[in-house]
Amino acid sequence: MALPTSGALSLNQMHVEAGGGSGTIASINDADIRGLISKGSGATMSFNEWYGASSSLDSQQIYIGSFAPYAYYTGIWYGAGRNGIGASTWQYGSMNDGTCNWSNGNLYQLVYAGTPPAASGSSGRPKVIIGVHAHGNSNSGWNTVTANGQTLSRTSMSFVNTGGGYSRWLYNYPTYSSAMMFDSSDVGSVFTMVFN
Repeated sequence: MALPTSGALSLNQMHVEAGGGSGTIASINDADIRGLISKGSGATMSFNEWYGASSSLDSQQIYIGSFAPYAYYTGIWYGAGRNGIGASTWQYGSMNDGTCNWSNGNLYQLVYAGTPPAASGSSGRPKVIIGVHAHGNSNSGWNTVTANGQTLSRTSMSFVNTGGGYSRWLYNYPTYSSAMMFDSSDVGSVFTMVFN
């Protein structure tokens, strides 16, 4: 997630952030721990240099808004989405900078959870959709995304090559009654979204 930005900081916290197991042997000079702050082997280091360090590929503050995409569609989307592919303005919700660090600084097009009307099959189940403009249409760049207490793996999502340099990942929840990543009670809230 990210190390604390103030207060006590332990070597164990650094080790876990770098991907190690809690309570296992580690040293401040281990390559993975040094890698959190880009230090070379044997360099002089202080614990306070690790404040806020993260092993994540990208971390965004997402401000939750809501959107009903089409007049004939009765579902509501919750999250953040831009007004048009590659647009700089947010149509609903927003992110702190909206730049996708795991995709060469391309823009997040949208990140939202949606509740479609009840229907048979996957079309009636809640969904999470992540879209990145100009990603290059490849199913790559990240392994997991975590927000609001839920973690989804890229491999559990279907990848859609939409053409025009816009890539999208879709996750269908197992049942219509599944708890979504974001819902109506989250509108106006801020969550940290972390890609690893």
